[in-house]
Amino acid sequence: MNLKRYLLIRMTLLGLLCWAAVSVYVIASAGQRANAELAEHADLLALRMEIDIARQMTAVVAGHRFPELARVAAQFPDRLCIQYRAADGQSDEIGCDGEDEAQPEAPRWLLTVIVALSPAQPTLERTVRLWGAPAGVASFTPDPIRLHNAQWHSVRALLSLAAVTVLALDGLAVWVVGHALRPAGQIVAALDQLETRSAEIKLPAYYVSEFRQIAQGVQRLAERLAKTAAARDLLTTKLIRLQEDERRELTHALHEEVGQCVTALAAHSTSLRFRLASAETLTVADLEPLDSTLEYTQQALRSLLLRLRPPAFEQQGLVSALRDLVTGWRARLRGQPQLALEADQAALDDIGGDQALCVYRIVQECLSNIARHASDGRSATVAVQRVEHGIETWISNDHGASAPCAAGSGLGLRLLAERVRALGGSFEVSASSGAFSVRARLPLAI
Repeated sequence: MNLKRYLLIRMTLLGLLCWAAVSVYVIASAGQRANAELAEHADLLALRMEIDIARQMTAVVAGHRFPELARVAAQFPDRLCIQYRAADGQSDEIGCDGEDEAQPEAPRWLLTVIVALSPAQPTLERTVRLWGAPAGVASFTPDPIRLHNAQWHSVRALLSLAAVTVLALDGLAVWVVGHALRPAGQIVAALDQLETRSAEIKLPAYYVSEFRQIAQGVQRLAERLAKTAAARDLLTTKLIRLQEDERRELTHALHEEVGQCVTALAAHSTSLRFRLASAETLTVADLEPLDSTLEYTQQALRSLLLRLRPPAFEQQGLVSALRDLVTGWRARLRGQPQLALEADQAALDDIGGDQALCVYRIVQECLSNIARHASDGRSATVAVQRVEHGIETWISNDHGASAPCAAGSGLGLRLLAERVRALGGSFEVSASSGAFSVRARLPLAI
């Protein structure tokens, strides 16, 4: 449901509620006003009876002491039941026989409501006097059906007025709301343009402050999305370049290390074959070059496999894999800088899956950066600890004589940051004149 229809329904319901409240007031006030008018007419009719009786007593031919009730009833605009009891016990009445009884015009349910809301219609009694002495008692009872019909006419007229008013207000609301919400369509169209990564979204300065703030927010969002898209494109380009560099490095490693080892093995094998063909006697020392070459080949292959394939954390455990990684880098760095690993095996070995692999890659990348940029440093520390609902990894090293790197300037660190954030963690890089540190925190399932 759109806002325009929602407001129309609410305004219509509010108009009907106001009509119902005013109708209740009209019905109640009409009953009270009818009672007040009845009391005034009762006084006037009683006075009329006194005049009529006095006229009869002073006539040339004196009649009985009964007023002419037909003449008295004609003084009241509506049908009225009038009863008169003389002092001698005689009585007379008019309009009480039920003839010409009015029929209710309102619906039955509404008539029930009108009766419930209207005040009770009392029978009024007035003493009729003749020269100061009581001559009889007159009672006046109104016709409730005629009163209820009159109330129904008032409510119906009010309903017509309310219907016209509500329709006029609804039409005005359609125009006003449609005109006021026109900026919403422009803002939605601007949001649709964000799919094209366009930062050139120009929205006018709206008069309404709320729409103006929304438009400014959409503009800022478009600019951020454009910057994010540009950074992502740049990161994708660098990632492709990094993959090509890794392939080139892998090819170089296979050629320089494994390829040379295979060539050496082939040369040793050919030499041994010629010596056997010439019936020379071979000793264990003649096989030692072959064994050492095979051992070096195995170490080179193991190093490449560790770089390409993550360890099996389920069998080895995270701390054991980190120890092997640090040990391998200690051998490659030859003690400069000194590597220290701080990790509690009992607290960390139950961690596996994406979190364990992410921690391993963080340490691997940071040690690789230390080897490239701070190989002349004195010390480097790798600390992995379990914290509340998470695991924290901290790698720090000093610069030595080399120039400090800018925080987060490397592509590898940016990829690590994206990897950590993808797992719902936080990644921080800090650099100072004396040290460089990386801190990552990953959440763990509770």
